[in-house]
Amino acid sequence: MVTTRAARTKRPPPVPPAARARAAAAWCGDEKAPANTKSQVAFQLPAPVVGDTVVVKGSWLTDKAYVKSGVAEINAYDRDKGTKLWTVPLA
Repeated sequence: MVTTRAARTKRPPPVPPAARARAAAAWCGDEKAPANTKSQVAFQLPAPVVGDTVVVKGSWLTDKAYVKSGVAEINAYDRDKGTKLWTVPLA
């Protein structure tokens, strides 16, 4: 079977907003008001000064880890605890 470039790049039909809202509600569950609506921010930290930036795309999820690529390494974090599981240096 021969496919054209147009056929390969055709996008699926858009999802109606009502269906999107139902899917989001099913995924997130019921939203509840906070226990204390008069709470205040405990503390704030200033954003660090960044002189050079590098965009690194790519992360994935396994049954045990959230894995994120970095500039010079790949790091895996425990999905439930957030603790670092392993690191693979790239340089």
